[in-house]
Amino acid sequence: MVDNGEALDSVRRHLSTLWPEFDWNAARYDRGAFHDVLIIEAADVVARISRSKFAADAAGERNTLLRQIANRVETFQTPVPIGEPERWSERHVAVLHTFVPGQDAKDLSGDDSDEIRRVIDSFHDFCDVFQSTSVRSFCGAADFPGIVEHLIAPKMADECARRARLAIEQLVAAEAEVIAQPIHGDLNSFNLRWADRKVVGVLDWDHAAMGDPAIDVAGILTSFRTSAAASIADAETLHRASLHRATFPLQIAAAGLLHDDERLMGTGIRNFEQRCRDSTLQWPADQVHLPHHHRPPAIGADHSEAAD
Repeated sequence: MVDNGEALDSVRRHLSTLWPEFDWNAARYDRGAFHDVLIIEAADVVARISRSKFAADAAGERNTLLRQIANRVETFQTPVPIGEPERWSERHVAVLHTFVPGQDAKDLSGDDSDEIRRVIDSFHDFCDVFQSTSVRSFCGAADFPGIVEHLIAPKMADECARRARLAIEQLVAAEAEVIAQPIHGDLNSFNLRWADRKVVGVLDWDHAAMGDPAIDVAGILTSFRTSAAASIADAETLHRASLHRATFPLQIAAAGLLHDDERLMGTGIRNFEQRCRDSTLQWPADQVHLPHHHRPPAIGADHSEAAD
């Protein structure tokens, strides 16, 4: 993680050695959840540098996936890899790809929701591309429920730990009967690039997989609230999206554990505990979609209420 000027200077020096044709000293810096990012818009290039062995080991596979996606998409831009990943330490792999222009949106109108639906519908073409990737791979994939049960929940206050286990139990049950479809996996406002009220680019395909389509709806729910999500999904999908959203901080905590990032793990735990205290694991507006027996109990509710 680039925490200070000296560390950032070191990253710039490595990039200058790898790709001396670009002025990395002039690059704009941004910090992602698992990568440091340096952007040179004038040169149409972006460098992503992993901060953990977990992310570094996945760089080659993700580079291949980006190429396959770029070759398939026709109606919006995606990052296109330039060359192969370059590793200079166990934790650090740099990947160079093209810059995707556009702006993020703060809110959506009805027509904008149609654009979101168009983008999501385009993912149906990626069944063969995403078959080899696992949903929630960044936070443990199939091991995610066990990571929360045995490693994350014990770090929480008792009531929040119970709610964490309940959130995972509800999510696993809801997903059990769902037919997996191609999903982006992190479809939020930061990863959708807009121009003239059209989606012109989609970023960050690290979490693309075959999974519950409600995961992408959950990203829209988180970024744009209930009205936007309701315009692109039916009530049952919205219910599952709300369950997915409730586990997002747990996914961050589990990812922090796997990526050897204590700060990230702590952030996820604190966010989940805060949402428990504030009763915002699901927003009140979300709960209009949920049958009474699906609604989460308030903090302090006993186990009979939780099971209702």
